[in-house]
Parts: sequence; C-alpha cells; structure tokens
Amino acid sequence: MDDILVAKFADIDSLAYEILIWNWKTITLLNRIKSRTGVCDLGFLDKQTLILYHAGGNDGSALRHVTLLVYPDFRKPIANETASSDTHISASNHQCLDYSVCFAFPEIDQTMSVLPSALALRSDPIPGRLIHQSGPTKFASTRAGTIGLILPLSYDTHIQPQDVTYRIFVNTSKLFDLMKSQSHSQVFEWNEWGEYTTRWFSDDNQQSDWISWVSGSRYLRSSPGQRFGSLTLSVVEFCPFAAKRQPKPEAYLIDPPNQPLKGRNANIEQRWARALRDWWVRPDWSNSDERMLVDMVGSETPSIVEIGFKSPVTSRLGWRSVTMAKPVASKVWLIQGGHVIVQGIWCKD
Repeated sequence: MDDILVAKFADIDSLAYEILIWNWKTITLLNRIKSRTGVCDLGFLDKQTLILYHAGGNDGSALRHVTLLVYPDFRKPIANETASSDTHISASNHQCLDYSVCFAFPEIDQTMSVLPSALALRSDPIPGRLIHQSGPTKFASTRAGTIGLILPLSYDTHIQPQDVTYRIFVNTSKLFDLMKSQSHSQVFEWNEWGEYTTRWFSDDNQQSDWISWVSGSRYLRSSPGQRFGSLTLSVVEFCPFAAKRQPKPEAYLIDPPNQPLKGRNANIEQRWARALRDWWVRPDWSNSDERMLVDMVGSETPSIVEIGFKSPVTSRLGWRSVTMAKPVASKVWLIQGGHVIVQGIWCKD
C-alpha cells in the first residue's frame, strides 16, 4: 500500500507470529506488532487503519479466544528508529504497537478450538488502490467495504480438515461508527457489536478459496453445477441496504424466508439450491438459459449457528445474491470490483 510494506512472520507449530511495518522506500521500520501467542491474519480498514484477525488462548490453552484488533495510525512510528540499507535491525529491540479497539467474538465451547492453519481474513481492494479510470478521471478505494472471515473449528486441531467452518462477513461502516463513539481504548463484547454488523454461514462445502473472493461489499461463491465438471456462480452483496434493492424485472426472485436461517438453512447455498434444481429438471431447460436468481435477506431474518459455541450465535447483516442459472466451466473464478474473472478473462457482473 503506497510506500508501506506489512510483513507477517508466523510459526504455526509454536503458535507465534510477528508483524513488521516498513516504509520500503526509506528502509525504515515504522512499527512492530508482537505476537500474543496464537495465529492471525490481517487487512486494512483504510489507509491509516490496520485490522488483525486473531485467535489465541490463555496460558498455553487451546485457541478459543477470537478477536478483531484495530490499530489506527499504524503507519505513524511510535519510536524514531531509522535503518539504512547496510544495517541490521533486531525486531525484539523495537517498541511494540498496541491495538486501540478490540471486537470480541462469541465464546467457543470447551470441546472445540480454532484450527490454526485455516484461519483467514480477506478484503479487497487495498485502500488507496486505483479502482476506476475514465480519461483523466480516477477513483481510488478509500475504505474496505466488507471483510470476509473464515473461522475453522475442530475437535482435534492435529487433524485436518476442520470439523466445522463458518464464513463470516463484517460490515466495516458499522465498525467505524462504533469506534467513533469511543474516544479511548475500548473492548466491545460480542453482544455490543456483532449481531447487526455480521452475517454468519455454515460452510460444509469447504471450498478452496483463491486470492480474491471478496471485493468491496461483494463475495463470489462457486458451487457445484448442474453437471459434472461445471460450477454455479453467485455474487453475494453484504450491505445494510442491499436487501432492499429491487431486482431487474426479468430476474427470478426467491421467496423471502419466513423463519430464522439455522441448521442446514444456515448454509449460504441453501437459499438458491432448491430453485436451481427446480429449473434444471424442467423440460424447457437448456444450458444456454441466461436467467438470474435473486435472493434478498434483510436484518429482520437472523442466521443462527450453534455448533462450537457456548451459546447460539445470531447475526443479521442484510445481503442480496444474484445467481447465474447457466453453469460455467470448473475453473478458478475471482471477483474484482464489478467484474468476475476467469484466467484473465473479464466478465461484467
């Protein structure tokens, strides 16, 4: 990001990590984030704010304490230490940067813990990156719209894959609103921030995620298609107002849910899977069908997940999905802004 390089060094076996923040142009170590014993992934809320997705334990216990840690002004050095290209730096001698705000997650049950190797955070584009250019007019990203998280829980963290995977989407605008309401360091417990700021899905598909599966407030989901070797593509938008946007007249609107999404219905694909199956068995169906399925779920319909937690977890962030009825080739599909990409080919969404 600009002249800033953020490097994470991690040792999964010893559950330790170190994060160093550099100005690579001036060869200056700006800040250091010391490991709290655990695992992490990181991203940026804006050009000045780093966010850390952390799973840790108490006194060497299993990883059951999950948080989002926010570091505002992470580019501003807390110590005046400059290195030239022919010197060495000992990171342990550098003062550590501490977080200002902590968003705590629900308590994980004692029978399960986080699988260290599968914890992940994704957001795109990086703040400051050019996202649109038309002639002399340029637009750059200023904030991350939605953060995508993978929370992998396992009964035995020495065995992969994980037993339960939750895919969580976090609205960053609501995080900023909460942080603005506090002028000092603050810990937000789950019941203070989580329900209306996030949407949780169980993910029994455990699909492999490539580099870009979240862009802005959109998430690209690829599901098994109608026939072997094909995929179904869905673009899901997470935004408090996304569920209120009216679809195009030619789109097929899925009936809104009349009860909480829990159990099997907490899986993101369940909302459009039945409608797709009904289409695929119709006599007039063909693989050239260009119809779209649109699904809109607002905050009035919660998702409730239970496995792995001491108490049920409720989330209500509104979302809207658009699913292509026509299957696509089983390849790596990515999303960037308003485009879906496969092997360098851009497709307008």
